[in-house]
Amino acid sequence: METLGILFMILAVGIWRQVSVGRAESIPADATLIATAVFQGRWADVSKVMALKGAASAVATTAVPGASPTNAAGTVGNLSPEQIQESQAAGSSANGLAAIAEAEKLGAAANHRYVWGATGPSSYDCSGLVWRTLQNIGVYKGGRFTTFDFNLIAPKFAHSVKTPAPGDIVNWSQNHMGIVTDTDQMYSAYSTKSGIISSTISDESRRHGTPSYWRLN
Repeated sequence: METLGILFMILAVGIWRQVSVGRAESIPADATLIATAVFQGRWADVSKVMALKGAASAVATTAVPGASPTNAAGTVGNLSPEQIQESQAAGSSANGLAAIAEAEKLGAAANHRYVWGATGPSSYDCSGLVWRTLQNIGVYKGGRFTTFDFNLIAPKFAHSVKTPAPGDIVNWSQNHMGIVTDTDQMYSAYSTKSGIISSTISDESRRHGTPSYWRLN
């Protein structure tokens, strides 16, 4: 209850402050980021959001052009035609394979740069990259989500699975998220130090516990 009380006070002050600095249209996104940071005890990140001014910021919502799921070579992202067939046999959805291609394109266009709270086009955080990817491929058109509320929103456009396949969204609900690309591999905006990279799912699970997996409809 103490955390909720602190959150409500911060949000009240934050809403007034964001309106006063020209960020009225960004209040929903800013409030989500603040709430996530408070529940995770990341007070420095609360300060980062509260320091934003105007519409152009790290929490940008400007549309980033989408990418075609396949290229001239018939691949999806870095997957060869053979890997595509294997992925489909493993249960991958067409939208999931499109998500891999789009996320990799966005990561490359951003020079693999990580910034907490960013949704592109020059940088992303983990949920920002997944959110922008799903927006661009037309799977999800709703407001900005984070790892904290993704599992509540996901049933609108995905279904939970136990065994992941390439293209599934992997989410540790209060820590990290990414897109499964292969057995025990994911692509994500990982950290300020590492940037947007491919990394090992099992390593992340050792730190944060068992994730949930969501297959795009």
